[in-house]
Amino acid sequence: MPNEERKEEVLIMKRWNNGIRFILRLFALLVILVISAVSCLSLCGFSNVKCINDFAYVLALGLDKGTTGPLRLTFQIAVPTTITSSSGDGASQDSSITTVECSSIEAGINILNDYLSKEVTLRHCKVLVFSEELVSESIFPYLNSLFNDVDLRPTCSVFISRSDTTSFLTASGTHFQGLTAKSYELTSESIQYNGYIANSRLGTFFSSIHDTFSQGFATLVSVNNSDTIQQTSDLVPSLNAIGTDFDANHLAGESTINRNQNSAEHLGIAVFQRGQFVGELTAIETLCHLFVTNHLREAHVSIPDPLQNDQYLDVLLSPRRKTKTKVKIVNGSPFIEVDIALEAKLLSINSKEDYSKDEITQLIEEYATRYFEQNTLEYLYTTAKIYQADIAGFGSKAASHFLFWEDWLEYDWLNRYQDSFFQVNVDFQVHSSSFLQRIS
Repeated sequence: MPNEERKEEVLIMKRWNNGIRFILRLFALLVILVISAVSCLSLCGFSNVKCINDFAYVLALGLDKGTTGPLRLTFQIAVPTTITSSSGDGASQDSSITTVECSSIEAGINILNDYLSKEVTLRHCKVLVFSEELVSESIFPYLNSLFNDVDLRPTCSVFISRSDTTSFLTASGTHFQGLTAKSYELTSESIQYNGYIANSRLGTFFSSIHDTFSQGFATLVSVNNSDTIQQTSDLVPSLNAIGTDFDANHLAGESTINRNQNSAEHLGIAVFQRGQFVGELTAIETLCHLFVTNHLREAHVSIPDPLQNDQYLDVLLSPRRKTKTKVKIVNGSPFIEVDIALEAKLLSINSKEDYSKDEITQLIEEYATRYFEQNTLEYLYTTAKIYQADIAGFGSKAASHFLFWEDWLEYDWLNRYQDSFFQVNVDFQVHSSSFLQRIS
C-alpha cells in the first residue's frame, strides 16, 4: 500500500510540473508575438496619423452675404503661440482673421485649405456668427450644412450680429487680449449673472427651428463704438405703462459704454420664425424671457424708485422658485398663464427715505410686482402678436391637450400662437436683511 501511494504522489507531481511548463511556454509565446507586432508597427509607421501642426483650428466662423459671391465666410483661426511669446504691450495675438468669398460653406473651407496648406477643422469652433442680413431670408441652408459637419460640436454657441461678422470677430479680442477662445466661453457662461443675454447652443437652436413646439432664438451681438452708441433700432412701440429702466432698454451695439476702439457687445435676443430672422428683443425683454423659461440664476437690475420718479433702485434679482406655466385651449385659442416668483436684495438706494420701514418695503414690492408683470406681458405679446414666434416653448405644454399626433399637427401650434392671450402673476419679495437698519 505505501508503494502504491508513493507512485500516485509521483504521478501527480509529474502532471503538475507538465502543466506549469505548458503555461510558461504559452506565456513566452504570447510575449514573443507582442514584441514582434510592436516591432513591425514601428518599422511600418502610421501613415494616416496627423500632428497638431497639420490642422488649422477655427475658433469662430462668421457668415455674411457676399459681394463678389453668394456668401462671405470669416474664419477666426487659432495661432499657435508659446508661453514666452508676447508683444510690446504685453498681450499676445492668439488668432487671425481670414475672409473668403465663395458659393458655399464647403467651397470656402476648401479654398482656405489650399491657401493655408493645412486642413481647416471646426472641431474646436466656439461660436457661429450669422449676420442679420443673411438670415433675414432663411438660416436653413447654412445651418443644415454646418450641422452636417461631424467635427462641429452641438455645444457651439450661435450669435446673430447686427453688424457684419468680420467687424464683430475682429473686435471680439479686445476684451481679453490673447484669450479669444476663453472670451467666447465666458460670454456663454455670463448668463449665470447677467440677465440681459440668452445663450443659444447649436444643438438646441437646430432642434427648436425644426420642431412643431417652438421657434428658435439666438444671442444678439454687435460692434460697439462711438458711432453705434447713437444708433437707433427698429423696435416696436412700447406697450409698457410703467417707467422703463434706461439701462435695460437697449440692444447690442446701443449701450452707453464709451469705447476708444471697436468692441464686441452681447445684449438682447434675435427672434426666428420658421428659420427666418424676424426681430429683436431688448435687454429688459430678454430678462423677462429668462423669467419665463427658468434660465435666470441672478441679475443686477435697476427698477424705478416708487418714492422718486427720477431715481432708480439697484437690486440683485433671483428666482425664489421655478416659474410655473399653464396652457389651455379656450375656443380654439391658447390661454397661457405664467406664475413667476422673484426675490431681491437692495444694493443701492438714491434716497434719504428709511427703506427699512414696513410700509415702504410693501410699496416697493407692490411697484416691482406691477413693473415686472407689465414688462413680462409686453415681452409675451411682442413674441405672439408681432413676431408670431413661440421662443419660450409653450407648445410643449399645449401638446398635452391632444391625444393623437395627427391632431396636434392639424392644430398647427406655430400658426395658432399668434392668437394667444396671457395672464402673468408675479410674486415679488424684498429681503428684509438687505436693509441697513437705523440705530436710534
